[in-house]
Amino acid sequence: MAAVVNMESSERQDLLKGDNNKGDNHVGIFRFKAEDMTKLGYYYLSDDKYKVNGLHWSCSVKRFQDGQFQVALELLPNDNPLLKSCLLDFRVILLNTNTAINTTLVFESHRKLIVGRKHVGLESVLDWNILTDQKQGFVDANGKFILVLEIQKLREIKSDLKIIFIILMMMVFMLIVMTLLYRLDQTETSTLDNY
Repeated sequence: MAAVVNMESSERQDLLKGDNNKGDNHVGIFRFKAEDMTKLGYYYLSDDKYKVNGLHWSCSVKRFQDGQFQVALELLPNDNPLLKSCLLDFRVILLNTNTAINTTLVFESHRKLIVGRKHVGLESVLDWNILTDQKQGFVDANGKFILVLEIQKLREIKSDLKIIFIILMMMVFMLIVMTLLYRLDQTETSTLDNY
């Protein structure tokens, strides 16, 4: 569940400084326009993608029938071709854009993400009506809200190619040993036949 955090305007600006979309970022900044999200049960994927901690990420949101909405992270398979899955600790921050309101929502999670799975999401994050209420400060004057993805710890689990290579090498070694034992046995048999 979300933790309500007091975050001064200067802290929010510091978070947004990572929004250069070049190289490896500390955070990923995703902006969504609330009024574009008319379909219920549909993932709206951000056009932005970020390289955070060496991996390429995107973010999506989904509205539910009951008025809740969910944030989902996506580990992009085309941009991370050698990665099978990863374990990570991350924070998603629903940034409050109103400088007069210091409350911001922070969601922390520890998850295993598997490449190829469409989305891995947090639980329902917030009521849609609260999110879109201008007085709450999450939606700016243009109707956009900002999600900040911060990856704190990451452990990559590379493709199974290394494991396959090790198994193949073990099989080759076993074949060589078996061949040598067979030849040794043949040599002993022929030596005994000569006596």
